[in-house]
Amino acid sequence: MNHFDKIRLDNGQSETNRHSVSILTWFTACAFTITALSIAAAHAPARIRLIGLFSIAFGLVVGWGVVRIASQLQAQPGRRFTVFTAALLSLCGLIGSTLQTSRLDESHSMQSGNDALAARLIKEFEWHDNQSGSNKPSRTNVTAFQAYLSRRLQNLGNWSSPWPECFWLTELIATAIAAGWMSHQCISAGPVTVAERSRT
Repeated sequence: MNHFDKIRLDNGQSETNRHSVSILTWFTACAFTITALSIAAAHAPARIRLIGLFSIAFGLVVGWGVVRIASQLQAQPGRRFTVFTAALLSLCGLIGSTLQTSRLDESHSMQSGNDALAARLIKEFEWHDNQSGSNKPSRTNVTAFQAYLSRRLQNLGNWSSPWPECFWLTELIATAIAAGWMSHQCISAGPVTVAERSRT
């Protein structure tokens, strides 16, 4: 191996390392951004979190944001990896937002004067569960989340389990599809396509 080949090899390795670091930076920035978005969505007014429509809008925003962050950081992730990342982050973001909204809704109902008796009964049940040392507290959390999913659908009728859970699962699928579709459209229309073509 001559000196020229060695320099070319070193340049190739440094370029690969720089490319890997830029993609890692991009993914980290996307994760932080989607986390902040999910927390903001959980604290948004209820009239904004429209059932069905909010999940699709959330996915569209995430899909656009993932490609936008890649453009700002001059990262060049592959098309499939970008679409997969958008779908995965939107799915995790909506799950986190729903869980946070459920906790906020539960704490708000606990502070309400109309639910003072129910709050006292729940605390008594939790105290007995803690005294028994069983696994019932985790089941209580699951039951509280199921009750929140049911309350979300009150305006649409009286839906009993498992329909609220199935509806939420449909929303999760919808947000992942919306995020993947939007990221794919942004890649096709943006400068990332040119970078991909230049690499191929």
